Amino acid sequence: FSDEWNYITVAFPVNILEIDTINRLASKVTLNVLVESVATAEFLMKRLKHSVNFLIKLNIGNGRTGLMPSNSETIDAILETTKSADRLNFIGFLGHAGQTYKCRSKAEILKVHEVAKAIIVNVKKQYQSQYPDLIVSYGDTPSCSVADNFEGIDELRPGNYAFYDVMQVQIGDCTYNDIAVAMACPIVAIHKDRNQIVIY
Repeated sequence: FSDEWNYITVAFPVNILEIDTINRLASKVTLNVLVESVATAEFLMKRLKHSVNFLIKLNIGNGRTGLMPSNSETIDAILETTKSADRLNFIGFLGHAGQTYKCRSKAEILKVHEVAKAIIVNVKKQYQSQYPDLIVSYGDTPSCSVADNFEGIDELRPGNYAFYDVMQVQIGDCTYNDIAVAMACPIVAIHKDRNQIVIY
């Protein structure tokens, strides 16, 4: 790793089978991982060799990963378990409003964004008195492309915001002229009956 990449958040629930890689990376950079269970937190507490920060992953509407924001029982259990941890440090909550990818207009994206943002900011407010320095990390390219209101959000992580792609054009958060990278792919097969092409 170069000196330029010294703060990394792995924005996906931590894979405990990668503990050796986690330890190697944590020896070189400030590493943030996502935790969704007490069992994962306990595993990390026993096996970390270096300090690692963690965020609790919340499901803020896309239904892919994360705890339901109303699941205070599990959130509290994770926080209680890690309270005395030497190398595992709670820094906040993380959410991804991936449901914006179903939108097809700026108005739809903004509506979804406001609901998702309100959910994660509300959780922040519930825990901020106990953890005054906690952060909220939020990110999806459609929201970050069209929204202006990120009040209560401390960190943005829009995945392909810097480059865009044709999907982002279809969603309505950019134009073709905003796409920074294009790749030519040879077509190796055409299946008209399936309305399908195969690219190499």
